[in-house]
Amino acid sequence: MQVFRMFLSDVKGSVSILASVAMLGFVGVTGAAMDYSAATRQKAFLQSVIDSTATALALDPEAPGMNEAEINRRALQYAQAVAEGQSLTNLSLKATFAKEKVTIDATAEVPLFFGQMVGMPKAQIASAVTVERAQSKKLHVALVLDNTGSMRGEKLAELKKAVKYFLEELETMRKTGAEVRVAMVPFGRTVRVNPAHMQPSWVSGGKWSKWKGCLTDRDQPYDTNDDSPTIGSDRRFPMTDDDDCGDLATIVPLTNDLVSLRNQVDNLVAGGNTNVTIGVAWGMAALSPGNPLPEAAATTDTEGLTKVMIVLTDG
Repeated sequence: MQVFRMFLSDVKGSVSILASVAMLGFVGVTGAAMDYSAATRQKAFLQSVIDSTATALALDPEAPGMNEAEINRRALQYAQAVAEGQSLTNLSLKATFAKEKVTIDATAEVPLFFGQMVGMPKAQIASAVTVERAQSKKLHVALVLDNTGSMRGEKLAELKKAVKYFLEELETMRKTGAEVRVAMVPFGRTVRVNPAHMQPSWVSGGKWSKWKGCLTDRDQPYDTNDDSPTIGSDRRFPMTDDDDCGDLATIVPLTNDLVSLRNQVDNLVAGGNTNVTIGVAWGMAALSPGNPLPEAAATTDTEGLTKVMIVLTDG
């Protein structure tokens, strides 16, 4: 009995036992945090994959004629292409394609490292997305593109790549029967127009016979609006020395020839200073009815027409 009492009262080694228990808890918390972090990253990746998948499916010209099984197969193909080989274990998609929207519910599994030690080797993650399908049958877009010196090199290369991809997507829209027209407005400190699209009474300064289309800002407040230059002499566009435009590409008014426009993207050359205002002003002109770019139709006169201006600039 005395020996038993001595054993109970002996505290040698208790610190080691407590430290071991504490370390076990620390390892558990750390391992759980690692598994949680891995699951969170995979869930974010799954969400980005199905976001892109739903958008692609909404624009797919063949999708309206597919049955449910075909829609799901096509959605899985898009998802696998978007994932680009990155693993989404046991990826499962349920896609619903309707006239107004595309909905995707997705699940995948995440292998757990610490979870394996406690009998839970994997966890399921889930994400969902709904994309509204464009109902507009007519779309006019003005691409206002920064071609200034700061865009040289990789920036301009990425801009060209993005514009070409966008035009390819719009070409896909056209295959569904939509009317799509696009204008391209390269800008630097100035813009260049085709003199054949202008009249002498619309411009001021310089010699019309020698002018090659280089224009600078109108006087305020007309530098930020799209008032027609035929309203009065104070609204005319000032000619500037053609050297000011350098190698700046010419503005392309609204056109439905997207293949030709895509080819013209290769003509974009960076140089000179930045004047975003003049680019946006001519973007408005490209989308507005009346001179100097009369190719646009008034929204109020054209049912179902949507007008969009996209400005690509590094600021």
